[in-house]
Amino acid sequence: MANESYWQSLYSKSEFELPAASKNHYDLIIMGGGLSGLSLAYWYEKKFSDQKVLVVEKKAIGSGASGQNAGFLTKGSFQYLHKLYKLFGLEKAFEIFRFAQQNIELITGEFDLKKTRDFQEQGSYTISSQFDSELLVIAKDHGFNFKLLDEPVFNPLGLKGKKIILDPSEKSINPLELCRSLVESLENTEILYDAIVEITEDPTFSLVTGNQTLTCNHLILGGFAPEIIFSSETWYQCKEELEFVKNEVLVTQPLKTKILGNYYDSDALGYFRQTADQRLIVGGYRQTTGGTLLEKFLNSFWTPSCMEERVEVSKEWVGQLVMSKDGLPIIKKLSKNNSIHLFTGFSGHGLGMIFHSAKELVSHL
Repeated sequence: MANESYWQSLYSKSEFELPAASKNHYDLIIMGGGLSGLSLAYWYEKKFSDQKVLVVEKKAIGSGASGQNAGFLTKGSFQYLHKLYKLFGLEKAFEIFRFAQQNIELITGEFDLKKTRDFQEQGSYTISSQFDSELLVIAKDHGFNFKLLDEPVFNPLGLKGKKIILDPSEKSINPLELCRSLVESLENTEILYDAIVEITEDPTFSLVTGNQTLTCNHLILGGFAPEIIFSSETWYQCKEELEFVKNEVLVTQPLKTKILGNYYDSDALGYFRQTADQRLIVGGYRQTTGGTLLEKFLNSFWTPSCMEERVEVSKEWVGQLVMSKDGLPIIKKLSKNNSIHLFTGFSGHGLGMIFHSAKELVSHL
C-alpha cells in the first residue's frame, strides 16, 4: 500500500502516451513529465507549431507530485491569502490570487474537464479557529467571493467552534485527466523515459543519457529532477533556493458518509475532500508525532453520527515535495543567453499556478 498513487492506479501506462524519442536535436527539451512539463509543451506548441519538443521523464507521465495530490483546482485557501498578505502586502497578495484565478480559467477554458472522471464544482472551505475579518471584507471588495458561514447543516463533520470560510468558485479534478488532456493535445512532442541525464555547457549545452547525446536550443527544468548533474554551478544555484518537505497523502475505501467540497484545515491537518465515488483523500505535511494522518482526521472531524462507519485506507503515498523558501514558484533564467530556465516549486500550490505560469514563461522564449 505504501507509496501507491490512487490516481495512477486508475490507468495503465499506455492509456495516454507520447511518442518515443526519435531525434538527436530538439528545439526544446523539458525535464519532467508531470503537469508542469506537459503544460510547458502545450504552450510551446501553441506558439511554435512547427518546432520539436522532447519531455524527459524518469518513470511515467504524472508519476510525481502531479499524481500524488488531492486534485484541488484552486487559487489557495483564505489562510493562504492571509499568509501572502503578511509576506508581501495587500496589493501583491491580491495580484498573486488573481494570477491563480486566471490559471483556473485558462485550464477550464482550454479543456472540457466537466466530462472527465471526478470533476466536481462544490467550492472549498477554509476551516480555522481564527481568521482576519478585515481581510475578508477587503477580499470581497477586490472581487473574491469568500463567505463566512455558520456550521454547515448539510455536512456531518464536527466543526463546532471553528470558523468556516467558503469560496464557491473552486473545483476539484482527477489530476491525471488533465495530464491526459494535455497529452492528447500535443502533436510535435516526444518522450524519453528512464534517463540518467548529465547536462554540459561549453558554451552551448547538451544532454547525455546512456549512450545518446541530445542537443537542443532551449532547456527547461520542470518539476524537480535530482538525477541531473551539472558540470557547472547551476544545480547548486537551484538547490539553494528550494526547500524539501515531506508530505503524505492517503485515500480510503468508498464511504457511506458524504462530504461536500474541498477542505483546508488551517490549524493542523492540511487538506481533504471526497472523490465522486466517496473515497476520502486526506493530505498534509508528514509528522512523526501525534498519530497518523488518518487518526488526526478522525479525531478532529469524525462525529458520533459517523462513528459506526469503518474507515479503511486503500492507498497511501509518503514522499518529498519541492517548494521555494517563500512558497511561490521559482521561474528563472539560468544561462546568459536565455536558453536554460528553471520552472519548479509548484508543490505548495497543487494546480493553482502551473498552467498559467507555463504560458507566461513560453511567451518570453
